[in-house]
Amino acid sequence: MSSISSASGNNYQGFNPVGRKIRALEANVATLQKELDLLKKTNGSSSTAVAGLPGPAGPKGDDGSAGPAGPKGDAGLAGPKGDAGPAGPAGPMTYIAMPQNALPTPTVAPSL
Repeated sequence: MSSISSASGNNYQGFNPVGRKIRALEANVATLQKELDLLKKTNGSSSTAVAGLPGPAGPKGDDGSAGPAGPKGDAGLAGPKGDAGPAGPAGPMTYIAMPQNALPTPTVAPSL
């Protein structure tokens, strides 16, 4: 039984297909349980609400003044793309050139 539940198993060269399948199914069950709990909390309704269009302006007050401000409108379109900025400073070097004789060359010991 330990060969099924352990990560490497017996004689599987680093992978265990049955254990992998069991762990995948356990992960699916955990995900479904979270989704079910969320549905129970929200009574199956969507948690994202979308505002409708604003209604017409209301009547003016008795003294002729304006009423309260209405809801904010939708955001406008994105503006045009700006020009490219100046080049930044150079980053650290990833390659360092070394002289050819900087490191000793390895020698092979003769075999007996």
